[in-house]
Amino acid sequence: MTEPVPAQLGRARSLAAVIIAMAMVTMNHGLSYPLLALVLERHGISSSLIGISTAVQAFAGLVFAFFAGNLIGRYGPGPIMAVSLATIAAIYLLLGAFPDYLLWLPLRFLLGGLGSFLWVASEAWINALTDNASRGRVIGIYSTAAAVGSALGPGILLLTGSEGFAPFIVIASVSFAGSICILLAGTVRPAFPGTPSGGVLRYLLLAPLPILLNFAYASIMEAFHTFFPIYAKGLAYLESDAFFIMTLIGLGGILLQYPMGWLADHMNRLLLLLICLGASLAGILCIPLMLGAGVVGYALFFLFGGIMSSLYSFGVVLLGERFRGADLAMASAMFTMMWSGGTFFGPPVAGFLMDQLGPSGLIVAMAGAILVFLPMPIRALFRSARAA
Repeated sequence: MTEPVPAQLGRARSLAAVIIAMAMVTMNHGLSYPLLALVLERHGISSSLIGISTAVQAFAGLVFAFFAGNLIGRYGPGPIMAVSLATIAAIYLLLGAFPDYLLWLPLRFLLGGLGSFLWVASEAWINALTDNASRGRVIGIYSTAAAVGSALGPGILLLTGSEGFAPFIVIASVSFAGSICILLAGTVRPAFPGTPSGGVLRYLLLAPLPILLNFAYASIMEAFHTFFPIYAKGLAYLESDAFFIMTLIGLGGILLQYPMGWLADHMNRLLLLLICLGASLAGILCIPLMLGAGVVGYALFFLFGGIMSSLYSFGVVLLGERFRGADLAMASAMFTMMWSGGTFFGPPVAGFLMDQLGPSGLIVAMAGAILVFLPMPIRALFRSARAA
């Protein structure tokens, strides 16, 4: 039965509002992680302590995500997202006004907790309003918008620089604008009926592949966003070179997410995931070569960014095809907990390895995360082939 046109328009408006708001969230993400790392480095903070500061933010996501599923099921994702974004805007202003390592720790903890609410709510919102036949393409649009935000973040740093209060004003303004977007979502909001199958940790057992995929992806990307400017400087490149490459990687995600979503709707999703994991591993190992390869290197960074970004999209798609209702809200909370877990794990490990091995420690940390995860989708693909 065809959905009435008013219902289609209402659903489209609702999806557009949450997608635009999350693009603003990822813009802040792409801006704030390198910004905060560079500010701390200028104040004489070591790479290991910078990684710990990032891990505090991630740890909060682990804690807050325990409550996110139940809160979203009770109050709905809209109010949770609007209040979280407005509060985040105020926190960024405080970070800019008081650049002190110890003071930043509780502020970053609160940032991480509110950020986990945003990711749980947005992923559950989009999956709840999307059917399985078009899920890959809708998630592709969502990921494209997120990639636009991530690309614009380092690009904004190219304009504002990493010194002074200006970048913090930009982040706060974007967060507040995201809150307004959520308030304009209209009346078509997802509901999460039913009773969850268990506590939030149970969903790791019910759907380990997409949930641990998010852990691996977060470990890699948060380490990259935190330390790539420092990595590039360690190889005698300029800070602006690092921001430019990070922008190229984000732009690659913009152009490839919808095509990857289309492929996910038309071919074996596990096979496609394995292909992307292999290409991502090759790209990570080739980062030192790409840095010195001029235009060819820039093109490869662009492609690498698109393929890496698709890993997150696969996780959301696989989660949405597995769960509905109250289970979807709780599974989305577990999914976000693994993002926080990856952020908690990745940057400190990368920071430690960089302190021990120099800049190459970042490459070791990123490649290691893929290698540890890789056997899981390989086994899943073989099991799927035998079942068929």
